[in-house]
Amino acid sequence: MNEHPNNVVTQLFAWLAAIASAAGITTQDLIFIAFGAVGVIISVLSFALGRIDARARRLNEQRRTELYAAYLKRRIGRPAVAEDDADRYVSLPGEERKV
Repeated sequence: MNEHPNNVVTQLFAWLAAIASAAGITTQDLIFIAFGAVGVIISVLSFALGRIDARARRLNEQRRTELYAAYLKRRIGRPAVAEDDADRYVSLPGEERKV
Protein backbone atom coordinates (compact mmCIF):
# COMPACT_ATOMS: atom_id res chain seq x y z
CA MET A 1 0.00 0.00 0.00
CA ASN A 2 1.06 3.51 -0.71
CA GLU A 3 1.18 5.47 2.53
CA HIS A 4 1.90 8.88 0.94
CA PRO A 5 -0.08 9.11 -2.27
CA ASN A 6 0.21 12.91 -2.49
CA ASN A 7 3.97 13.23 -1.95
CA VAL A 8 5.17 16.26 -3.96
CA VAL A 9 8.61 14.82 -4.78
CA THR A 10 7.08 11.60 -6.09
CA GLN A 11 4.63 13.55 -8.23
CA LEU A 12 7.43 15.76 -9.56
CA PHE A 13 9.55 12.82 -10.67
CA ALA A 14 6.49 11.08 -12.11
CA TRP A 15 5.77 14.10 -14.27
CA LEU A 16 9.44 14.37 -15.25
CA ALA A 17 9.49 10.71 -16.24
CA ALA A 18 6.26 11.11 -18.23
CA ILE A 19 7.62 14.15 -20.08
CA ALA A 20 10.95 12.45 -20.74
CA SER A 21 9.34 9.29 -22.06
CA ALA A 22 7.03 11.34 -24.30
CA ALA A 23 10.12 13.12 -25.68
CA GLY A 24 11.91 9.81 -26.15
CA ILE A 25 14.77 10.52 -23.73
CA THR A 26 15.67 9.39 -20.23
CA THR A 27 14.78 11.34 -17.10
CA GLN A 28 18.47 11.91 -16.45
CA ASP A 29 18.85 13.52 -19.89
CA LEU A 30 15.81 15.72 -19.31
CA ILE A 31 17.22 16.98 -15.98
CA PHE A 32 20.62 17.55 -17.63
CA ILE A 33 18.94 19.61 -20.37
CA ALA A 34 16.97 21.64 -17.80
CA PHE A 35 20.07 22.50 -15.74
CA GLY A 36 21.96 23.28 -18.95
CA ALA A 37 19.24 25.75 -19.90
CA VAL A 38 19.44 27.36 -16.46
CA GLY A 39 23.21 27.73 -16.92
CA VAL A 40 22.73 29.37 -20.32
CA ILE A 41 20.18 31.80 -18.89
CA ILE A 42 22.53 32.74 -16.04
CA SER A 43 25.40 33.27 -18.50
CA VAL A 44 23.34 35.49 -20.81
CA LEU A 45 22.04 37.57 -17.89
CA SER A 46 25.56 37.93 -16.50
CA PHE A 47 26.83 39.13 -19.88
CA ALA A 48 23.97 41.59 -20.38
CA LEU A 49 24.21 43.04 -16.87
CA GLY A 50 27.99 43.33 -17.22
CA ARG A 51 27.55 45.32 -20.44
CA ILE A 52 25.00 47.59 -18.73
CA ASP A 53 27.46 48.23 -15.86
CA ALA A 54 30.30 48.91 -18.31
CA ARG A 55 28.15 51.39 -20.24
CA ALA A 56 27.10 53.19 -17.06
CA ARG A 57 30.73 53.36 -15.90
CA ARG A 58 31.84 54.72 -19.30
CA LEU A 59 29.12 57.39 -19.31
CA ASN A 60 30.03 58.40 -15.75
CA GLU A 61 33.71 58.74 -16.67
CA GLN A 62 32.80 60.73 -19.78
CA ARG A 63 30.66 63.09 -17.71
CA ARG A 64 33.45 63.49 -15.14
CA THR A 65 35.96 64.25 -17.91
CA GLU A 66 33.66 66.89 -19.40
CA LEU A 67 33.22 68.52 -15.98
CA TYR A 68 36.97 68.53 -15.40
CA ALA A 69 37.63 70.00 -18.87
CA ALA A 70 35.08 72.76 -18.23
CA TYR A 71 36.70 73.50 -14.86
CA LEU A 72 40.17 73.71 -16.40
CA LYS A 73 38.87 75.97 -19.18
CA ARG A 74 37.39 78.36 -16.58
CA ARG A 75 40.52 78.17 -14.42
CA ILE A 76 42.91 78.86 -17.32
CA GLY A 77 40.77 81.77 -18.55
CA ARG A 78 40.89 83.47 -15.15
CA PRO A 79 43.46 86.22 -14.57
CA ALA A 80 46.31 85.31 -12.24
CA VAL A 81 45.62 86.12 -8.60
CA ALA A 82 48.46 86.98 -6.25
CA GLU A 83 46.50 85.94 -3.19
CA ASP A 84 44.10 83.06 -2.87
CA ASP A 85 40.49 84.05 -2.26
CA ALA A 86 40.38 82.04 0.94
CA ASP A 87 43.47 83.82 2.32
CA ARG A 88 41.83 87.17 1.70
CA TYR A 89 38.85 86.42 3.95
CA VAL A 90 40.21 83.94 6.48
CA SER A 91 42.80 85.10 9.00
CA LEU A 92 45.38 82.87 10.61
CA PRO A 93 45.19 81.94 14.32
CA GLY A 94 46.09 84.89 16.51
CA GLU A 95 44.64 87.34 13.99
CA GLU A 96 47.89 87.25 12.00
CA ARG A 97 47.78 87.85 8.29
CA LYS A 98 49.85 85.96 5.84
CA VAL A 99 52.48 88.15 4.27
